[in-house]
Amino acid sequence: MTRRVAFVGGGNMAHALATRLAADAFDVVVAEPLAEQRARFAAPVTTTPHNTDAVQAASTIVLAVKPQVLQAVVREIAPTVGDDQLVVSIAAGVPIAAIESWLGVDRAVVRCMPNTPALVGAGITGLAANAAVTGDQRDDAEAILRTAGEVIWFDSDAALD
Repeated sequence: MTRRVAFVGGGNMAHALATRLAADAFDVVVAEPLAEQRARFAAPVTTTPHNTDAVQAASTIVLAVKPQVLQAVVREIAPTVGDDQLVVSIAAGVPIAAIESWLGVDRAVVRCMPNTPALVGAGITGLAANAAVTGDQRDDAEAILRTAGEVIWFDSDAALD
């Protein structure tokens, strides 16, 4: 079964991860409001200008937006996020607790911090998960971030700051 990964935000890190995931037979959709950013993505990656359209059928949602807009984006998609979906944030400096509060309900959240070499698949990414993340979701998050290089799990997202 093909896993669908939705990226909310189409910047450089999202582009690097989405392209590698699509090459690994993931079904990838990217939500990006700017047409010129969407145009950077090639098939089989699909794009949409609408965040909620992207996240509806995804098993994993990757929040790949700037920290200053993350709250607004999470609040926008919160009604669409189901209890079986994993939310992965690559936004720097935003703790899991903030994302949980913006979602408004108990959802599986992984926070990660990829470094710049991840753009070329040679990075090291630190990850931390909340208690709602299942073993399978943890494996999915690791598979996604492993496309950017090595991954290291931490017991607390405070270690990522």
